[in-house]
Amino acid sequence: MIRGLRRFSTVPNLLSLLRILLAPLMLWSAIEGQKTLFLTLLTIAWLSDWLDGLLARMTDQVSSFGSKLDSLGDLVIYMTLPVGIYLLWPEVIEDEAYTILAALFAYLTAHAAALIKFRQLAGYHMWSAKFTAALMAVGLLLMLGMGIHWPFRLAVACLLLSACESILITLKLDAFRNDIPTVFHLKRENRAQSHMTDD
Repeated sequence: MIRGLRRFSTVPNLLSLLRILLAPLMLWSAIEGQKTLFLTLLTIAWLSDWLDGLLARMTDQVSSFGSKLDSLGDLVIYMTLPVGIYLLWPEVIEDEAYTILAALFAYLTAHAAALIKFRQLAGYHMWSAKFTAALMAVGLLLMLGMGIHWPFRLAVACLLLSACESILITLKLDAFRNDIPTVFHLKRENRAQSHMTDD
């Protein structure tokens, strides 16, 4: 039990847990009409997402459990976001309804594909997903804080492409794996394994 607790209580895993715990606080701040607090909590969540992966690699604490917790933390935050935006910035929902729906559809479809095939969330840590997450953070903060919309729309376009890549990876995998940088890396690995089998 102590060993299991130690595995859970690594700094990267605690940062992922922090992200999960921030979600109800974000909802509360949205219900209370606290825009600044909501954006502050959202920024902390995004920073924790960036830090947990970095620290996991730096301290050699990468694990399957940590990857699942990280994916769950992302899912909880991204499901909280539309509710918060609806409560605090209803005009944004009106202006960007189709863009937000497209983002939700892409994000959920990519995870649904992995859930159906492997019974777990897609946690491939693709380069495209990391780039899109950074772009989405900037885009949302600019849109909600300053009313500048085009970076968010660009981020959603990138999210659609990243979701397609995630689904392709899910379809090509025989068993679930983490840390697949791109679908091209997976193709190259499959080709190499096929040559080894032929030899």
